[in-house]
Amino acid sequence: MNNRGAHPLRRAFVAFVTSGALLLAIFLAAAPPASAQQDGTPSTVPSAAQFSPQVPDVVATLTEIARRGDTVVAGYGSENALASAQQMSELYFNQFESLEGILGSSDKTAMVAMESAFGRVNSLMMRGYPKEDVTAAWRALREKLEDTAHRHAAAAADGSAGSPGVLFVQSFLILLREGAEAILVVAALAAYLRRGDAPTVQIRAVYGAAGLAVIASLITAWAMNALLAASGAAREGFEGITMLIAAAMLFYVGAWLFARRDAERWRAYLQEQTKGAAAALERGSSQTKALVMLGATSFLAVYREGVETVIFYQAVLNRAGGQETMVAAGFAAALVALALLFVVVRVLSLRLPLKPFFVVTAALLYAMAVVFAGHGVMELQNAGWLPRTSLALPDLPTFGVFASAEGLGLQLALAALIAVAAWRLSRARGI
Repeated sequence: MNNRGAHPLRRAFVAFVTSGALLLAIFLAAAPPASAQQDGTPSTVPSAAQFSPQVPDVVATLTEIARRGDTVVAGYGSENALASAQQMSELYFNQFESLEGILGSSDKTAMVAMESAFGRVNSLMMRGYPKEDVTAAWRALREKLEDTAHRHAAAAADGSAGSPGVLFVQSFLILLREGAEAILVVAALAAYLRRGDAPTVQIRAVYGAAGLAVIASLITAWAMNALLAASGAAREGFEGITMLIAAAMLFYVGAWLFARRDAERWRAYLQEQTKGAAAALERGSSQTKALVMLGATSFLAVYREGVETVIFYQAVLNRAGGQETMVAAGFAAALVALALLFVVVRVLSLRLPLKPFFVVTAALLYAMAVVFAGHGVMELQNAGWLPRTSLALPDLPTFGVFASAEGLGLQLALAALIAVAAWRLSRARGI
């Protein structure tokens, strides 16, 4: 077993904390003052000086969505099904999407549930379903909208919306929630490579790609705000494609890791990679493929979460109202928690028997591939790039399960493919 000492771990820890501090500095530098108004943009929010500036936005916008949605559904019929679906889509992209950062920073699960409910209503309209079916789906969505509006209104009324404690907790949970999955993937990949005495360049590729993903997340979030503000469908489609690519990479790397779960097989692979000079060209090609595969997986795992993290922090900072220090404190606390998670995964990976650790790592990547696939399909459906056949099943956003035949079909197909791949790899004798 390769035990390279504490120096690589210390370097990874320092790099992780440094990149997080840099990210926070960029957030704080980019955040406008709480009282700032955008020039040339008329405000549609009622004046309420006692409230946090962003809370009336949420309540007023959700109320307007409910009112306009009632009108669209009331006028829905087979003769204007497509026109009604278009109106509902405009409500989603022009109104609801403007609240993504605010809603996601406070309750991402509820936000994703509303996104899925919008997709269900729109899908039923586009397919010309009977009005009673459309009305039932709209009522379920409207209930979610009203519940969210009431919670934000209550927080505004009691002054807790922008309180230091709430800002700290929201800031802490955003980074912890969004970063945990990425940390698990990056730490598991790095630990896997260390356990197998993999070339140092492969481990560096994992960490380096994760660092690049942080920078790419900042650039993408800026581009989305600056360039895609008028095209909500393009934004949803981009997110969906990114998730599906990430799902494919996670599945592929999971299979790659599972195939090398036995110590003998891993050593055979490494011996193949370190043959004599006659095989240098072939070895270089294989080494490059491994670097690209590992780097891409690490990059996508971080990038997929990073863009949302930036958007959520922008929303929190916009309503901080002079309490940016509490946002910074929450961010720092979450950074420490994620660093501890990284260390725990690293230590456990060195103590667990080799084969169980490799199998668990592959299973983690497989599970995340299924979750990412479900979210990716849902995003593409909301963008109108994929059809949606709604099913009478509950949504489980945490597990990436949304009640559509297309999403569940892809997830079941992926699960079946994982089972077949695991079975075939278990029977195979070579790598």
